[in-house]
Amino acid sequence: MADISITYDKQHYAPGDSVTARIEVRVKHSPLKLFSIECSVIGRATVQWQEYEPGGMAGNYKNYSSSHTYISLSEILLTPPKNDESISLSVGLHTFEYKLVDAITHQHRFYDGIH
Repeated sequence: MADISITYDKQHYAPGDSVTARIEVRVKHSPLKLFSIECSVIGRATVQWQEYEPGGMAGNYKNYSSSHTYISLSEILLTPPKNDESISLSVGLHTFEYKLVDAITHQHRFYDGIH
């Protein structure tokens, strides 16, 4: 059994901003076997509005909405060494940090693995 938490530096990002996340896995009782740890980044904007269209006794309002996905990518942060099928995390806290340097150009880099 393990608790997993993800924290990131802010809720909203603009073009050119870096996205930074920290993934913490706290293994509670016995070693945890897993196959990988993957981080997904999705940037989406959604707007909704209403426009008045005259007609009839009271007129009508028409609802509109639009959405756009600016970025959607996944990166594997941890995989087993070659020829191994799984990774074993010992009891305790394991921290993984991720940084997407520029979401627009999809340049990314990783900080080193388990701490």
